[in-house]
This record gives sequence, structure tokens and C-alpha cells, in this order.
Amino acid sequence: TTLSTATNARGWTETVWSGAGSGCSALESKPAWQHDSGCARRTVADVSAVGDPRTAVAVYTVDPYYQPGGGWIEVGGTSAASPIIASTYALAGKPVSGTYPVSYLYANPGSLNDVTGGSNGSCGGSYLCTAGTGYDGPTGLGTPNGTSAFTGPATNDFSIGASPSAVSVAQGAAGTSTITTALVSGSAESVALSISAPPSGVTAAFNPASVTAGGSSTLTLTVSASAATGTYPLTVTGTAASATHTTPLNLTVTITAAPTVSSVTPANGPPIGGTTVTITGAGFTGSTAVAFGGTAAASFTVSSGTQVGAVSPAGTGTVDVTVTGPGGTSATSSADQFTYGSLGFLRVTTSPALPSQISLNGVLADSWGLNWLELPPGSYTVHFSHVEGYTEPADQVAVVTAGATTTVIGSFTQRGSLSVATSPAVAGQISVDGVPRNDWGMWTDLPTGSHSVCFGAVVGYTSPACQNATANAGALTSVTGTYTVVP
Repeated sequence: TTLSTATNARGWTETVWSGAGSGCSALESKPAWQHDSGCARRTVADVSAVGDPRTAVAVYTVDPYYQPGGGWIEVGGTSAASPIIASTYALAGKPVSGTYPVSYLYANPGSLNDVTGGSNGSCGGSYLCTAGTGYDGPTGLGTPNGTSAFTGPATNDFSIGASPSAVSVAQGAAGTSTITTALVSGSAESVALSISAPPSGVTAAFNPASVTAGGSSTLTLTVSASAATGTYPLTVTGTAASATHTTPLNLTVTITAAPTVSSVTPANGPPIGGTTVTITGAGFTGSTAVAFGGTAAASFTVSSGTQVGAVSPAGTGTVDVTVTGPGGTSATSSADQFTYGSLGFLRVTTSPALPSQISLNGVLADSWGLNWLELPPGSYTVHFSHVEGYTEPADQVAVVTAGATTTVIGSFTQRGSLSVATSPAVAGQISVDGVPRNDWGMWTDLPTGSHSVCFGAVVGYTSPACQNATANAGALTSVTGTYTVVP
């Protein structure tokens, strides 16, 4: 092109250099990215740069042929334009593998300086030798305006990592690491996760097994009790359609410590056995046995690494409760002791005396009260059923100990009664404290205190205003809602 200074925003203006070349090939097929209609085959040019010797560019050279001792010279023609285009491609970065860098220009023509004036020959005004808006032969799509038009499409890529990247797991236990992915460029693809072969006795599982780039998965490493101790370098691999990446993860298998017992609840029970106890401590994962003074528990269930439920066998005296796991058997201490003893007594009364049904641990026992009921030592939940006209007490937990009496009092609170009527008798919905109760009227017992009584709409009548009614213990409060006929 011919490049001249200007007062526009760019500061320069360009026109076709009359010495530039252009045309329609007689041999080369038209590439897929070129879409001009006036040439059935390859059209020249694709892009342009300043080349007019009259507006030549300054170049510093050390070649004595051009400038002995080195210095500035003026360069035009392709000797100037070609290096400008080549250097712009270099600044744009490495082209995408398998693509034609020239096609980038046609995908981003708006990122070039469009040259719209001038001609390099006579062709009847055709774009093949005359500049115009958009593509033309002499200047192609235009001249460089930064590197955007010379940059290839972003490839789909991702990164992968593990947190933590070092996992320590005891024999008979499991550990986890969060595998994270991040979108690096392009569009997010599905990434399938895998891991190098773990050591014998170790299994690995991803949840989920594949993620969309930017997502994460939980890797669980389960170590058997027989797995050999040591540190094992593993590799987690993420595989997508466009790329595969890996991240290191170190697994350390440690020796499992013996379980420890910190408490046994309840700590006593009858000699015949059958007491369900909760054993609290640590290191219970993979436990294989529970014993009461050397006698195996009737049954046991490992609830978690810190809790085991067990049923006591028959026995006498005070014994140590032990738990055996992959790392051995728990050491004995005063915290793990369980005492076999005689029965205790439970006395339950109602206040005031009322015919409430009394249940122990969900099993109906009696009404009114329990008179020194013999029970095995342990914890019992005492429940009182509802009695009309009273608010029943909350459930209570009674702890029965051998040879002693435990007393529980169920204190009932007397309620008041509320009678509500409509006048005249109409099907108005009656609400108490915002809760619909009945239509026409109602009669029920309520906790003592103030209650808001409201009346619903009835066609042909004006509803009465809400009223406050006070319920007194053992007394009846009456409320009438008077509806007025609409004239």
C-alpha cells in the first residue's frame, strides 16, 4: 500500500500502491476460506502492508552492502511488506496445529485496517484491481491492526490438580482427595478421570468418574487391613477429546493403631445379659470383635470410627469392655468398665393424679402411675399420653441403677375451655390464633392465656371483627360472633 500521515483517529491513511500485484489464478483452486465471487480460483492478495517506495519505511541495517558501517536505509516493495506481515504472524503466537494461518485473516476481517481507495491497474472497476470496502485484490482484507486477525482459534484445553496431593491412610481405613479441573482455553469438554495402578490391597474410585472441564471429583482410596505400609507415587490422568493431562498424588499407608475405648453407656446391666450399650472411642473402623471381660458380645455393630453398639452377654461383677480391630485390641481402663448387678426400681406419678397412659421406651406400661417397677439398670424414656383438659409434660429420660429407686413426676398443666358460636347460626369459618378450627361453631380445650378468635366471610352477611378470648384453667370461656345481614 501507499501509507501517508493523516489527521484521523488512526493518524495514517492507506491507498492501493499502483505497483502492487493482484489477480485471479488460472491454476490454483480457491481455498475454502476465500469467498469472493469474481474469481472461480485462488484470488491474490490476502493481506497487505506498506510497500510504496515513495512512502518507504526506515530500516536499520548492519549489512555493508547497503550501508557501510551500519545505518538507516529506506525500504519499499515486498522487501518491506513481507517482513511486516511475517513479524505480525510471529507476534500473534504459534499457529494451531493442522490449520492454515492465512485462514485466520478471513475469520477476523474486522481486526484489519480496510483499504478502500486506489487501483493497481485497469480492470473496469472490478475489485480484482480496484480497492473497495471489504475484500479486494490489491490489498486483500486490509493491513495489520495489531495481531488479532493473525491469531488462530482457541483450542480446547484444561488443567488438572489434586488437593491434597499427598494422602495418608491407615490400614483398614479410607482417605480422599479432591481432583479439580480448570478450563484453560476454548470450550469446556468432558474429562474422563483415571489413576495409575494402586498397590495391592488398595482400591481407588472417582465420584463422578468424569467431569466437565472446570468441575471436580472426589477420589476415594480404600486401604485394606492387609495392605503393606509405605509411600506410593500415583498419577491421576484426565483425558478429553483435545488433550490429556496428569497430576501426581502420593499415597502413604500407615499402620493401624489399636482401638481406644473412652466410655461405655450404660455402664451396668443385669447378669442375664441383653443390655444394649454404646461404646465410644476411636479407631473402631474395621473392628472384628467386642468382648465383655473376655466373653464375646452377643452382637455388635460398628456405627462409625468413633462408636460401636453392642449387646452384653451374660456375666457377673465388673468387667472391661474391649474392642478388637486391625491394629489390635483396646487397652483396658476404668473408662471401659461394665458392671453386672441386680435390678433397680422406677416409680412414676402424675401431678395432679390423672389417667394418663405411661410408656417406657415406646412400650405401654400402665395408666395413672408406676409403683416401684423392677427394671434392669439403664436409661428409659418415660412418655405421658394426652389427657383431655390438660397439657401433658415432655418426655423424660430416667436412669435406673442397680438397687436404687428412680422417681419421675409427670406434671400436667390444666387448660381452659373455649366455646365459639355464630349468631345467627351461619357457616362462617372459625379460626383461633390464625388456625382454622371449624365452621358454624366449636368447643375445645386450649392452653390458658389470650387467644384471637376470628370469623370467616359468609355470603350475604358482614363478618364480625376478631375477638380476644382469655382461657382460664378449668373454666369455660364463651365467644359469640354476630353476623349482620347485608341490606
